[in-house]
Amino acid sequence: MDQLLLTLILNNLHIVQCHTEEGPVVSRQLLKTATFAALHFAVGFGVTYILTGSVVIATGVALIEPAVNTVVFFLHERAWDRFRLPPPAGA
Repeated sequence: MDQLLLTLILNNLHIVQCHTEEGPVVSRQLLKTATFAALHFAVGFGVTYILTGSVVIATGVALIEPAVNTVVFFLHERAWDRFRLPPPAGA
């Protein structure tokens, strides 16, 4: 079952990462952000449910906090793509 799920995920990632003459259909950054959002939702829901025992509260927290954090993560990734360390001295 786990191998089948992994195969399906990898096959879907391959489809999403197809390129056209203009470039990638979906950027790696956006794909990475989407998978991070899914993991973040699951963790947020699980932790909040364990702490409160409420599906309603856990769902609310799991939707709001990761949504904001996902946007921040995407912007953080974009900023790091533009940031370059200076070469080491003597290089």
